[in-house]
Amino acid sequence: MTNTIAHLTANAAALLPETNSGRIRAIRSRRWILYPRAKQALDRLETLLELPRGPRMPSVAIYGDSGIGKTMIM
Repeated sequence: MTNTIAHLTANAAALLPETNSGRIRAIRSRRWILYPRAKQALDRLETLLELPRGPRMPSVAIYGDSGIGKTMIM
């Protein structure tokens, strides 16, 4: 017998024993899909967080069109 769920990620396979309503809730939940520019922004923010605190901390502005994930990055 072959493994019929081998194509699923671990997170997707973990949903199999859930009820229909539980799986539907998971499907409808918001997800984050990492893309190269978002990774660049996240890496820059991580670098800023690692700096020692001082009176004039560096900052970064994230701008772009509506609906591209700026709020999710923050």
